[in-house]
Amino acid sequence: MSKPFKNGRSATRVVLLIYPILESDAWVYLPPPACKIFIEIRRRFNGRNNGDISLSYREAADIARCGKSSAKRHLDALIRHGLIDIHNKGMMRNRHATTWYLTMERCEYHPNYPTNRWRNFNAPPAEVLRKEVNLLLRKHEAQFYPKSSKYLM
Repeated sequence: MSKPFKNGRSATRVVLLIYPILESDAWVYLPPPACKIFIEIRRRFNGRNNGDISLSYREAADIARCGKSSAKRHLDALIRHGLIDIHNKGMMRNRHATTWYLTMERCEYHPNYPTNRWRNFNAPPAEVLRKEVNLLLRKHEAQFYPKSSKYLM
């Protein structure tokens, strides 16, 4: 265990994921790589730097173990689900990473934060989810059971 500071606080840092977020539809319907990226953004938040949390698409791809375009898709899912927002868009030419807001934390740049947009996320209808599952099953069958296979006759 780490030695406490003079003010009584421990030197060990933790990542705060509160139960209302974990039980919300915004979290439940996130793909697992997006959850990993959100935990990393949350880990980089120190209590005072909301809006200055930098994470590039390349770093997100390394964390999620996917390509940069997939990482962008997962970051877009986090924005769509209301867990994060973009503060400044990064530029490859100037080698600046994108900076992010956590929508559940206060921010010194904007007085209207926290917005808690994740509370307003509505789960997709069941028929949309069924179509996605059926599409994934068809892809799986096509990959593992080619048309010349005896299994599809």
